[in-house]
Amino acid sequence: MPLKFHLVIPSLILTLVICSLTMAETITVGQGGGYDYTRIQNAIDAAFDGDEIKVFPGTYNERIDFLGKAIKVFSKRGNSQTTIDGQNGGSVVTFNSGEGLTSQLIGFTITGGSGDSSIADDTLGGGVLIVGSKPYIEKCIIKNNYADYGGGICVFESAEPYIY
Repeated sequence: MPLKFHLVIPSLILTLVICSLTMAETITVGQGGGYDYTRIQNAIDAAFDGDEIKVFPGTYNERIDFLGKAIKVFSKRGNSQTTIDGQNGGSVVTFNSGEGLTSQLIGFTITGGSGDSSIADDTLGGGVLIVGSKPYIEKCIIKNNYADYGGGICVFESAEPYIY
């Protein structure tokens, strides 16, 4: 009688999948302690596409540039309580790196802009300068800014930004 051998070789297949998941973060900006940053531009510099920057009430004496990032910068309490004041140092908010509708500015008062003369002989965009970009701007009050062209907003070589 022949012996029957059953050889069972357990087959163990390991599949290692390394996923690089980038989770969008909410970065906080506020005056005083307990926030990630005290300046909006510092938060933008640190942000990655998809991040949100939540700005708490106050007046921020600075100018900001979105740097081509697909981020949402929004005020926690709205345009009556959150101001970006450029202190007459140039355009207060700049979109000039091909930003699209996923680059969003929501709920600020934008003031104290004097425009940018780096792309023309005249100053452009006192409050907001949009060059070659298509950002999303909502619920912003743009006042007390000046420039040779577009004291409030100058849209230059751009297609249909969303401004509401």
